[in-house]
Amino acid sequence: MTCAYRTLHKMDLQQLPLLIPDAHYDGLACVGVLTYLPDSVGTLREFNRVIRSGGIVVVTQRSDLFVEREFQNVLEGLLNDGDISQVSISEPRPYLPDNDEFGDQILVHYVSYTVV
Repeated sequence: MTCAYRTLHKMDLQQLPLLIPDAHYDGLACVGVLTYLPDSVGTLREFNRVIRSGGIVVVTQRSDLFVEREFQNVLEGLLNDGDISQVSISEPRPYLPDNDEFGDQILVHYVSYTVV
């Protein structure tokens, strides 16, 4: 059996900046985490810092928090600042379909963009 990761580092995403060099990774996926990170602008800017130019960032954001935290405006600000491009935002979709506890009650947007 091979290992999926060469190394694994535990980091607190509420303590920015992360101990990761600039442009260190080709891409980033963050699913089910942004709920706990209220600073959307700071978090996405930090994600962009650690991803190389042309790299892809994919995140989910709960639909209620997408509205409450004005996530669309956050993305538009990053787009207008020239930090990101090719933004894609899904319609709200069930986060945990067929889950007995949540079912279709919690909806999320899937967001992807390219780091400039």
